[in-house]
Amino acid sequence: MVGLSGLTFANTAAAQIGAPATPATPISFQDALKKYPPPSGGYPVAERARMGQGQSAGIYQSPYSGRRFDCREIKANELVLDPFAKKVFRLP
Repeated sequence: MVGLSGLTFANTAAAQIGAPATPATPISFQDALKKYPPPSGGYPVAERARMGQGQSAGIYQSPYSGRRFDCREIKANELVLDPFAKKVFRLP
């Protein structure tokens, strides 16, 4: 039996083993508030993905699913939808 922590680990491990980055889906603050209310403390900030030297510009890791998203077309401080977790995070 795999618990939630095992599933989260599997998603994070898959995201770090060379799976390609998913194109990011930006979401407006108004839409995010309606469809994906923020947790207490606000939407969490993503971290830059670790992909090797010179390859991580604009690639960020979701704080929810651990998957990597290509955010090169999205500006700093904008919101991104993680469709795998159905939650929203903020770019630094």
